[in-house]
Amino acid sequence: MKKIGIFILGILALVSNSSSASSIDPMNLPKFEHFVNDYSNTLSIEQKEELEQLAHQIESSSGYQVVTVLFPHREGNELFDIALKAFNENKIGDKKRNDGLLLAIATEEKKIRIVVGYGLEDKIPDLLAKQIIETLIRPEVNNGNFHQGIKNFYSFFLDESVQNQFSDQSSEEDDLRSQMIFLGVYTIFLLLLIIRGSSRKGGRSSIRNRWDRRNNSTLGSILGGGGSGSSSSGGWSSGSSRGRGGFSGGGGRSGGGGAGD
Repeated sequence: MKKIGIFILGILALVSNSSSASSIDPMNLPKFEHFVNDYSNTLSIEQKEELEQLAHQIESSSGYQVVTVLFPHREGNELFDIALKAFNENKIGDKKRNDGLLLAIATEEKKIRIVVGYGLEDKIPDLLAKQIIETLIRPEVNNGNFHQGIKNFYSFFLDESVQNQFSDQSSEEDDLRSQMIFLGVYTIFLLLLIIRGSSRKGGRSSIRNRWDRRNNSTLGSILGGGGSGSSSSGGWSSGSSRGRGGFSGGGGRSGGGGAGD
C-alpha cells in the first residue's frame, strides 16, 4: 500500500510539472532569478548548475550578462517579440554599457533567438549571431540536446580567441573590426552552405568538426582568428561589480539586434 502511495505521488508530481510548464505565457514570463531560466523543465538540476557557472564566469571576467530562457511554446507569438520583451523587462546587461545577451528557446518547436544589447551590436552583428546559432546551437537543439547547445553558446564567450577579439578598442578600431567580422562571417556562412550541400552523405561540416576537436576552435574561425580553443577567464574588457549569486539585471536595453527564428 505504501509503494502504491509513493507511485501516485510521483505521478502527481510529474503531472504538476508538466501542467506548470505548459501553462507558461511566453509574453508574460516570470521575472528572471537566474542566468538560466528553464520554464520548460527540459534541463536537469546538474545541467542548470553547470550552465549557471559558465554564465557567472562570463560576467565576472567581462561584466557581460549572458542569459538563457527556455519555455515550451510560442503560443502563436513571434519569438522576436517574446525575447525582446523578456530582455528589456529583465534589464539584461549594464545600464551604461548595454552589454547584455539573451538566448531564447521554444523547446517544443525548437525555435531559437539571440537578442543583443545596444552596446554589443558592433561586436555581435546580426550575421554573427545567426552563425553562432546555426553552427553551435541549432545542430544540438535539433537533436534534442538542449543542454549541449546552450553550453556551446556560453563556451563561445569563454573562448580565448573570442575574448581577445572582444577586448576594449578605440572607436575607430571597433568600426574596422566590425566590418572585418561581418565580411569574414559572411564568407564563412556562404562556405558553410556549400559544405552542407556537398557533405550530407559525409556527416557534419568541417566548420562544425573544428568545434569538436580539443585543440582547435570553431569560435576563432567564426571571428576570423586562429584560436587555440582553450578557455580563459581573462583578457576581456572589464570586470563585473556584481557578486556571485542569482541573476539581477543591471539596467541594460536592446532594440532587437540579433538573429534567429
